[in-house]
Amino acid sequence: MAYKGVLILIDGNSLLHRCFHAFPSMKAPDGRPTNAVYGMLKLLINVVSQRRPTHLAVAFDVSRNSFRKREYPEYKANRKETDPYLIPQFCIIKGVLSSLNIPYFEKELYEADDIIGTLAVRASTGYKVEILTGDKDCIQLVNENVSVLLMKKGVSQMVECTPQSTENELGFRHDQVLSIKALAGDRSDNIPGVRGVGEKTAIELLRKYGTTEGVIAAIQDITGKQGEKIRAGIEMIRLSQQLATIFCKVPIDVDLESLRLRISQETGIEMLHRLGIRSLKVDELCLHTTKLARIPVRHNTGRITIPSTGSPNRCGICAKQTSCRQYVELNNNGKLAFGAKMFWGCDSCMLVLGPEYYKEIP
Repeated sequence: MAYKGVLILIDGNSLLHRCFHAFPSMKAPDGRPTNAVYGMLKLLINVVSQRRPTHLAVAFDVSRNSFRKREYPEYKANRKETDPYLIPQFCIIKGVLSSLNIPYFEKELYEADDIIGTLAVRASTGYKVEILTGDKDCIQLVNENVSVLLMKKGVSQMVECTPQSTENELGFRHDQVLSIKALAGDRSDNIPGVRGVGEKTAIELLRKYGTTEGVIAAIQDITGKQGEKIRAGIEMIRLSQQLATIFCKVPIDVDLESLRLRISQETGIEMLHRLGIRSLKVDELCLHTTKLARIPVRHNTGRITIPSTGSPNRCGICAKQTSCRQYVELNNNGKLAFGAKMFWGCDSCMLVLGPEYYKEIP
């Protein structure tokens, strides 16, 4: 499909926690801790530079009092108290995002994942959506128009989970995440699952029976202690799947176009300087729009000069090293001309091309 833009949705809670543990202690001139803020902004700049989104938004939890606790009071009851040096950084990062003109969302009784799921579903009919998180839960949202950029090993590694790549990267399909949590539970969220069934066993069962419903339907065929555990835990399987399911209908009134990336450099830099953060290059958050604007358009018709044919891993237009798709240039009648130039283009560059002149090669 021809995308209106590339929207990156960021799990603010997940990334701020990861950055807090990944970066050494830092303080603002007034003594407030800032290491997580610095780390999250550094990560944000890197991701924007690499992925070049046209739209961006961040989601946060308001508190641990989500609607899931009404269904299961023990939900997340095992969580430790938030480190006192991290607590004030949630307020600080939101202030920094506002100063940069980056929208963020939070909603009482809902979690960041629910907000991300809601925005992803709305946007996926017209936008390419990428979700940046350290939480595997969001993989359940993956489809042909939605991918998950999953942080691994703190913030030093990231893998992109798509319908095609998830199994190779993680060992299970994107549509099996809920079933795994239903069977094995999730210690971090205190989701019970089946007592005595871990992730490895859950994956083995799903390879054989496909889904939790498939496992339950074949319950009489599962022998030994494993069968006994599952038969005794059917109620917990259904509850766990319900708790792990991302709610994609959070009542948020937002125009997706308002999420377009329009960085306010001056106010952002001023805010960072007040926090004692001077080494981050805020202007890099704007470079992707600059690069797109420099693509030479002829006669305002959507025609461009294609410097190179590129490759599957390098764009022939901007020369950026990234995953690309192959296209062919059409003539003025929208037909494939003899000897038409074929080239590889990244999603960001293809957004500015006239679709009547360029056709993707399947």
